[in-house]
Amino acid sequence: MAFFLHKVQGNLTGDFWSFGLITQGSTSEAAAQGAWTNGINALWAAITTFMPPTATVTGTTTSTASATFRQTTKTSSPLALAGTSASVSLPNQCSTLLTLRTAQATRSGRGRMNLPPAAVNAVTTGGVMLPGYITALQTGATAMFNALIAGGLNAVLLNRTTNTTTLVTGGDIGNVFHTQKRRYSKEQITRTTFPL
Repeated sequence: MAFFLHKVQGNLTGDFWSFGLITQGSTSEAAAQGAWTNGINALWAAITTFMPPTATVTGTTTSTASATFRQTTKTSSPLALAGTSASVSLPNQCSTLLTLRTAQATRSGRGRMNLPPAAVNAVTTGGVMLPGYITALQTGATAMFNALIAGGLNAVLLNRTTNTTTLVTGGDIGNVFHTQKRRYSKEQITRTTFPL
């Protein structure tokens, strides 16, 4: 049984985004990369009408993990996916959060994946996620994990303190957009003074 470190990355206006996932399975790195890429394609296909054209997916990678969960070898696949919404993007630091759950009811029993900012057609007048966007996310996340399962892979969460893994058993999507501070910290801030 091998562990694989997956990553997807893409571009935003003046920035970039990425998220990762760890899986385990009795398959090759190339096959694991194929399943991961299929899963990302399925996720993006489900949500693309809620993503602005400025949010793109540029590629996926899969690495076979060492005993300490570091990369050993790596397989990459370029992608050229872009959002198809006619609406403008939310700010770069706005993120849609997919929460991963395990059987453990502790903080280490939860994981997360931060998707790129959606377009404004994914937002209700009250400022939360449109129910149609949540349904698309649910459909896409299910399709992504089904592609991994079809490839003989199971998603796991890694406890970095103990170097042990726990099987992901499900996930959920909250209806509130999150702020990803790491994206915000990459922004170049221009300040304008005002007199007193």
